[in-house]
Amino acid sequence: MVSGASTNTAELVPFPVPSSANKATAAVGYVAGFDGLRAFAICAVVAFHARLLSFPGILYGVDIFNALSGFLITGILLKEFEKRGTISIRSFYLRRALRLYPALIAMLVVYLAYSYAFRKYPDRTLPQALIGLLGMVNWSRALSWYGLRDLGHLWSLSIELQFCVLWAPFCFLILRRWKTPEALAIACLGLFLIIQLHRYGLVSRWTMGRVSGRRLYDGTDLRLDVFALAAAARAVLAGRTAFASRVQEWIGRYGGVVLLSGVFLHVYLGWAFTFRQYILSVVITNAVALSCVMLVVGVNSAPQSFVVRILGWAPIRTFGLISYGMYLWHYPLIQLFPWRVGVETRALGVFMLSIVCGTLSYQLIEKPLMRKKRETPPARQPSAPSELICSTASRAQEGASDIRPASNA
Repeated sequence: MVSGASTNTAELVPFPVPSSANKATAAVGYVAGFDGLRAFAICAVVAFHARLLSFPGILYGVDIFNALSGFLITGILLKEFEKRGTISIRSFYLRRALRLYPALIAMLVVYLAYSYAFRKYPDRTLPQALIGLLGMVNWSRALSWYGLRDLGHLWSLSIELQFCVLWAPFCFLILRRWKTPEALAIACLGLFLIIQLHRYGLVSRWTMGRVSGRRLYDGTDLRLDVFALAAAARAVLAGRTAFASRVQEWIGRYGGVVLLSGVFLHVYLGWAFTFRQYILSVVITNAVALSCVMLVVGVNSAPQSFVVRILGWAPIRTFGLISYGMYLWHYPLIQLFPWRVGVETRALGVFMLSIVCGTLSYQLIEKPLMRKKRETPPARQPSAPSELICSTASRAQEGASDIRPASNA
């Protein structure tokens, strides 16, 4: 492993230790502000699904989750390649399955038990649960395979699962061939551009009535753009070329500006454009992706800024910690909650029950599994104190990187 790079060359140097000037951009360890972002996103999505709020920008919460996923998971894979010189795809799959599936299975078991005990047509629930378990809800919606009345919100979790399946091999192939974060950043940007060309072609087919709006919104092939852009940003922050160093220094100095710009851009896009414009305009879609990545990079790079301190405030951060459970439970609760009580009362009831279910999921399922994973000794002992620190920080960040995709619109 090379620990530095010459300041007068653009040679690609694999995985050096960041200099002190760039430590603000390193994204090592737990970042409380990320849970704050999750908190605002999940609360907005629950409010939208409960029909309490309806402006278009509230649908962008899923893009925030996707940006967090691309940024943090890419960081985990980069650290693993730096430490071991390879990426264990099997171990990565096992870790992600252990993080995402137990809480999902618990929700599906309760959902099926309730449906068979109290609902009029329980036989319709089993196919929905199986599609959700297999991580194919988004394609079921996009291609109209099967009606998903109660579990349609799992479309975004399905995209998350498919991203995890694809991303570890993608990063492994790029890093094994070119060895550097810069090469991965270039590959991610290339993937992002390919997706935009593909999106433009599908939008053209939509104008001729050959594809549906759901296909444009739910398809994994189009949803990977935010993941790829966030991954490119994370790879740049790990790079050591002269250009990457300048980017890191600039972001480390102006991270607060990046964050505030992302906030204003995100809010503006949310209020100024309709959902139809969002899925049909390549420019608006790219602007939303950029705003989400700016939010993530800003939170990562400006931990002392006023906005990040608000996001890291304990009451807000708590909602981020339980956001995955809230995401899993809120939509089935909405379907089961009676409409006759009124929109506001119904929304409040769903919100409170989602908090209870999310808290139980986190305390009884997610937190014990994460603790067990952190307490598991590594496969091989680090050879130096600095490697021990890197290993510990990597496991801590992975525990904090759990993505809560949370939209069904």
